[in-house]
This record gives sequence, C-alpha cells and structure tokens, in this order.
Amino acid sequence: LPVIADCDTGYGGIHNVRRAVREYEKVGVAAVHIEDQVTPKRCGHIAGKQIVSREDAEARFEAAVDAKQCEDTVIIARTDAYGSANGDWEEHLERGRLYADSGVDIVWPEMPDPSREDAVEYAEAIHETHPDLDLAFNYSSSFAWSEEEDPLTFEELGDLGYKYQFITLFALHSGAHAAFEDMKNLAENAEEGQFDLEQRYIGHETESHHALSFVDKFQDTEMRFDPEARSRIEGSEGFSEDDQELQTAESDD
Repeated sequence: LPVIADCDTGYGGIHNVRRAVREYEKVGVAAVHIEDQVTPKRCGHIAGKQIVSREDAEARFEAAVDAKQCEDTVIIARTDAYGSANGDWEEHLERGRLYADSGVDIVWPEMPDPSREDAVEYAEAIHETHPDLDLAFNYSSSFAWSEEEDPLTFEELGDLGYKYQFITLFALHSGAHAAFEDMKNLAENAEEGQFDLEQRYIGHETESHHALSFVDKFQDTEMRFDPEARSRIEGSEGFSEDDQELQTAESDD
C-alpha cells in the first residue's frame, strides 16, 4: 500500500524541505506533497491563507525534486493561489505551469469549492501547455458533494487528468459519525446500545481491539525474553495468540 505524506510547506527553508523529503524517503513513503502557502500555514479551506512569492515557491519545489534519493519517489506540488488572500485564478494556473517546469511529478490545484467548471477548466487550460502533466484532486470533506446538482465523479476526474484523487478526512467523518450515533444509542438505550454495536462488529475484521493493537506480538516478545511469561500467559484468562475470540461466560469456564 503506497503511503503519501503531507509535508505541509516543507517545514522551513530549502534545507528543511530537502531534509524532510529525505527523512520521509527513509521510512518508505511513496510520495510527499508540499504546498506554496506561507509558514505557518492553514487548512486550504479556512479563510485567511496566503501564498509565498513565485520565486520562493519554485525554489521550494526545485529543492524537493533535487533532494530525492530514489527516482520512484513522487513529488506533488500543491498550489493554494485560488482563494488565497494574495492570489487568483490566473495565478493558480500559472503556478501550476511553473511547478511542473520545476520538475515535480504531480500538480495539485487546491479548489475553494466543488465547482465542476473550475476542475474542468483548470485541467483543460494547463494541458494546453503541459499535455502529459498528471494532476491531483482533493475531493474534500469540506464540501457537500451530494448536494451538487451534477457532482464530479472519480471517473470523470481521471479522464481529465486528475490521476491522484483523495478524500481528506473521510475516516474522521466516518468515525465521528459512527461514534456519535453509537454513544447516543448507548445513552438512550443502556446495554442495548452495546448489544447493537456488537451485532455489527462481531465477525468483522475490526472485531478485536486486541488484535488491532497487536497484543499477540507484544506477548510473543515478552515470552522470548522473560522465561516465566509463557506460563503466566497460558495459566491465566484473557486474550492470547492462541485465543483471539471475544470472551463469554462459557469461554471462562
């Protein structure tokens, strides 16, 4: 599974950018994305963001590309010009072209809303000068896509050249919604809330929080170095590598 790291603005000057790229490479990431906001930066969909000068941004991305130790590492350049306090649509386009010329692999034009027209226009305009350039698209959780009259589809975006598509905060929204609803159910229905949750997770890949947190691996390490650990684990109740089922009254007998 390829891991893509959010490198923010590169964490400082060009030396910081270069070090960040190499440190991420050391831990095996497939790609890093770096943006052209000032430091400290803010979420691309929060008012008040600003971008650095073109010259500083170009230096940032050229340094990132030059720092790569592995030719397969993908450098993604994000521009926040459109919707920033000191940028506009034309700057958004021009910066995409400049960053492509800096040697980055993918350009990510951050959009301030879910506009179909903007996504189409950007892709068509930049491909007039850079026909082979791959683009990234943030199918952002900040937007209500389902309420759009004609929302963009992943397939359409791919056809436009947005080869890297992602949804920021999908897991956060999914988890927060589930936690809210389940806690509400628990507050209103007492133990029935727990029973309802169990019916959904027993037999699922996420059933055991012990397995998810690799307890068996820690137990294995414990038994390798502590001569008494095996007898303690085998002679007591609870989760172990050999018994990963949820506990019941019958299983305790």
